[in-house]
Amino acid sequence: MFKQGEIVLVPVPFTDLSSQKRRPVVLAQIRKLLQNLTTS
Repeated sequence: MFKQGEIVLVPVPFTDLSSQKRRPVVLAQIRKLLQNLTTS
């Protein structure tokens, strides 16, 4: 499972929503991220 401070890749859509690219993010609030990932 993820831990606070880890770097993970998340899909980020392009502004025209034609595609997406995985971008690195640092996990600051892990609970909120997990809620968003599991509900979307």
